[in-house]
Amino acid sequence: MFLKSPQISPSFSLLAKNNFVLIPIPLFPSRQNWRGFNQSVLLGQKLAANLKLPFSDQIISRIKYTHTQAQIKNHRLRENNLKNAFIVNSPIPPNIILFDDVASSFSTLSSAFNSLSHVGLNHCWYLTLAG
Repeated sequence: MFLKSPQISPSFSLLAKNNFVLIPIPLFPSRQNWRGFNQSVLLGQKLAANLKLPFSDQIISRIKYTHTQAQIKNHRLRENNLKNAFIVNSPIPPNIILFDDVASSFSTLSSAFNSLSHVGLNHCWYLTLAG
């Protein structure tokens, strides 16, 4: 993704007009405690500020400890690893952007989306910095 400073691409400004909220993919609490941070939260906060979008890391939580996706090569095994890994904590905005720093198979983003799919979203986009 390339953004010129200080201007924002017109397509990204439409996200703010349509009240999109950037939501980072959460880590399981023990993994976040071990690392001391969640890189998707840190990067997401900066990205949301640059895009002039609301940001919330309180909407979904990871409730299941999962193996690191990079260690799992099979796509179906990655999906099974993340099945039922996320829950909804609070009301969901109608337009959201799920953000993760890296996505190779999109299994993590898909699993997070599946936890949100019953709440009546209008639009859900995925955004990653690498994939």
